[in-house]
Amino acid sequence: MKLYISLIILTAVLSFSSCEDQTREIPVSEIYSDMPEDGYEVEIDSSFVLYPKITYDYDSQYSWYSHEEDQIISNQLIYEREYNELGTFNYTFSLNNDRGSATYNYIITSLFLTDFDELDTLSSNSFWDAPNNETSFTSGETSFSLVGKPDLVEEWYGFTFSNLSGARNDVNQSYFSMNSAPTEYSSKIFAVLKQDPSLKSSFITFDENKEHLVKSISVNNTYGTRLALEQGTKDEEGNELSKKFGGDGTEKDLFTLNIIGHKADGSKTEPIEFYMADYTFDAYRDNYIIRDWTTINLESLGLITKLELVLHSTDMDDEDNMRTPASICIDQIKITE
Repeated sequence: MKLYISLIILTAVLSFSSCEDQTREIPVSEIYSDMPEDGYEVEIDSSFVLYPKITYDYDSQYSWYSHEEDQIISNQLIYEREYNELGTFNYTFSLNNDRGSATYNYIITSLFLTDFDELDTLSSNSFWDAPNNETSFTSGETSFSLVGKPDLVEEWYGFTFSNLSGARNDVNQSYFSMNSAPTEYSSKIFAVLKQDPSLKSSFITFDENKEHLVKSISVNNTYGTRLALEQGTKDEEGNELSKKFGGDGTEKDLFTLNIIGHKADGSKTEPIEFYMADYTFDAYRDNYIIRDWTTINLESLGLITKLELVLHSTDMDDEDNMRTPASICIDQIKITE
């Protein structure tokens, strides 16, 4: 009997000790966020909500500090604001409670976005063919010019817009088709650039020729261009029109896009060169063709009034004209100043 009572007492003591061990203070609060590395982006004249995620948030006090205004702007957990001007806005969110404090820095960039979504009046699987003989179109703060009527047969140069993607039954239509559908954003409308072989330049201009800082532009090869780079092209008689990049596997080839900024004083910036296809590697397996939407940072161009785009290939004819089909896709032009 005495042994039984002793066991009961020992069990009770151990249980009490175990409860004491499990009774812990609430940990210090932590703030976490899914903010991208360079901050959130919001289109001009739109509102954006900042809602910090907090662990162990109990009996806390909050504050939002604006670095631009150099003051506390809110004491609520959630901060919402409409952005009516271009720029970058920096905030520090602070949390305090009896267990300590924590802070998190937020960055919001307000921008003009050219994504062609407002031009979504096309029927499915089609492109804009300038039905009234237009010579330009506008999206957001940017304008795009063209010469001729975009067509599957007739010659034209400059820009049009399209919603085509992937392989097409008509090989000419494949040069209006993006190689792959967007994955990083939901836009289904995009611009197509077809370069004039004699001028070798195309221009994207801004509303009223204002100076702007362009953060980035997204590009992709058209399906037709990608196929031409992989296989080469021939006419109906079987004569070569453009070469297969890499040739027999030893030839060095490049298909590049140069982006040049034009300043208000008429001067030009140094070009930003981007490889739409690079077959110059010693190891053939390292050669590549751009197949997905890729973002090019343009901030180094500074304040400019327009963008000049120049395509160039190592596959040229005797008259210095590019044999590689000169068509690419453009989307998501971001203007931040």
